[in-house]
Parts: sequence; structure tokens; C-alpha cells
Amino acid sequence: MSDEIIDLSARQMAKAARESGHVRHHMPMAIEQIVDTYVRLKDGRALLELRAHRQRLIVDLNKLRSNLNCNVDLALGKMTEDLAIIDAGIARWIAQGDIGAIVRALPASPWS
Repeated sequence: MSDEIIDLSARQMAKAARESGHVRHHMPMAIEQIVDTYVRLKDGRALLELRAHRQRLIVDLNKLRSNLNCNVDLALGKMTEDLAIIDAGIARWIAQGDIGAIVRALPASPWS
């Protein structure tokens, strides 16, 4: 069997799994597991750093698209999805109500 046929078959199976919802229900995305762990550990600094990293990746991908005319739509979509998951985790972390931890996790002010 040629590699091309195997690749096509794998893509078709992945698409069918996504459309049926089996992937999301049976295998959480890695970013969801990471965010859940940081929320459980009440590690707001790690959540904020993770968010900042995804934002930098989006900036870099947009530069790549404009400088080299590359199609980065799939990667940008993934980063946007990751940001939504991270933001939901940050909201859960803030809802835990440890104001001292929240303030300590914030980046230092450039004016201090």
C-alpha cells in the first residue's frame, strides 16, 4: 500500500472520529490536561505564562504568513483554541478566590 493511500486513510479516520465526537470525549487534548493540572495546583503564574507563550506564537505565525506567504491557518486556529482553553482555566483559577496568589502571579509592572 502506498504512503499516499495510508496518509489519506489516516486523515479520513481522524476526520470521522472528530465529527463523531469520539476524540473529544475519550481523549482530552494535552492543553486541557495541562491547564487542569495548573488550576488544581493553583499555579496561576504557569497559566499566565502559558497564555503569553500562545500569544507570542500567534504573533510569530502571523509574521511568518506575511513575510513568507505561508498558510498558517491551521496552526493559528489551534493556538486560538488553546487560548480559549487557557482563558477558561484562568477564570476557574480566579474563581478559587486566592487574591494574594492572583496578585503574586501577575507580571511585574514595567513602571515599578
